[in-house]
Amino acid sequence: MISFITPRLELQGACAREAASKEGKWVSGSCPYGYERVRVESGKGWTLKIIPEEAEIVKLIFQLYT
Repeated sequence: MISFITPRLELQGACAREAASKEGKWVSGSCPYGYERVRVESGKGWTLKIIPEEAEIVKLIFQLYT
């Protein structure tokens, strides 16, 4: 019985993460460099906000390697 339930729960979790990401919510724990997590206005979930100072560093790195 447990072997049937586990894959189903994993599938439900994957569907929930996909739906949240389609709504523009951040579904991972840590943020990429240059972003910070902020609460969604509805209070349910997180989204990302650019940190301008760090964004300049990211742009510089990108320019150096392209």
